[in-house]
Amino acid sequence: MPAKPQLLRMRRPNFEELPAWRSIALPQGYALRDFQPGDEKPWSAIMEEGMSPQWNLAHAQKAFFGTPEFAPENVFFMTWQGEPIGSASAWPESPDAPETGRVHMVGVRSEHRGQGLGYLLTLRVLHRMHQCGFRDAVLNTHDSRLPAIRIYLKLDFVPVYVVPEHKNRWEKVLAAIGLGCN
Repeated sequence: MPAKPQLLRMRRPNFEELPAWRSIALPQGYALRDFQPGDEKPWSAIMEEGMSPQWNLAHAQKAFFGTPEFAPENVFFMTWQGEPIGSASAWPESPDAPETGRVHMVGVRSEHRGQGLGYLLTLRVLHRMHQCGFRDAVLNTHDSRLPAIRIYLKLDFVPVYVVPEHKNRWEKVLAAIGLGCN
């Protein structure tokens, strides 16, 4: 069985010129809020739908909520009529990179996509990182997540070539979203 390809990487080198997230009007019925006790189950459902069936509540309790990196104040939710339908997190990249934040686990339920909610969630995470004193931000993504990659590019993330094969993969991704290669 061939090895699973390494996720693509993107980096935002600083937090200069971040758009103000509070000034963005949400479509009627939507609200942006912080994590609240009891959000573990809706978070898991959002990630299970958007990422992988492995993100059931039991797996999430161990692999996300049960980790030292998890901080409730760094997890944000988009709600529809009060129900969580999207989420994104600010995460420390690693002990080896204490000044770098990671945009982590961005997901919006399929019936709510295409309205700029992922953009706003990611922007909120970037503001949180800046508030926490991070110097830059990174994220990992799949080649197939073209709408998400468009959002990240709009928020001034740039492709990073972690391994030589990434150059070719990024060329294909950028061509697929109509940007050609950089």
